[in-house]
Amino acid sequence: MPAAAVKAGFSLYNQSYGFTGGLSLTWNLYNGLNTKRIIKNTDIQLSTAELQLKDLQTQVNNGFSAAWYNYSTAKEQYILEKENEGLAKENVDIMLERFRVGNCTTIDLKLAQQTLQDSQNRLIQAGFQLKLAETELLRLSGGLAK
Repeated sequence: MPAAAVKAGFSLYNQSYGFTGGLSLTWNLYNGLNTKRIIKNTDIQLSTAELQLKDLQTQVNNGFSAAWYNYSTAKEQYILEKENEGLAKENVDIMLERFRVGNCTTIDLKLAQQTLQDSQNRLIQAGFQLKLAETELLRLSGGLAK
């Protein structure tokens, strides 16, 4: 009998009806130290993330310190310019009185008025810088969102 007939006969008698199922389980005994490598990489990534966090905290602290320094400097500058404006007004008043008496020239009076105008411009600039520094400080501290 030919071999092809034997195969056909075997499959004719080996028939089953209904559901069939199976289950297989594999366990790798040696993976080339892949698990150790993964653990070491994870440890390195964790330490890198911790260093990045410390770096970010340092940057935020430095930014906040710089913003605080800028704010306090701008505030001092504004106070000085306010005092300077008061002195310039007083100088203009003195020059006006001296001009009425005839003790100064129009050039001296004009110079005093120009000094007052310059001090007022510097006061406006100092006030603007103070507001900028205050806004930056509020932004870094999260106070702008309120």
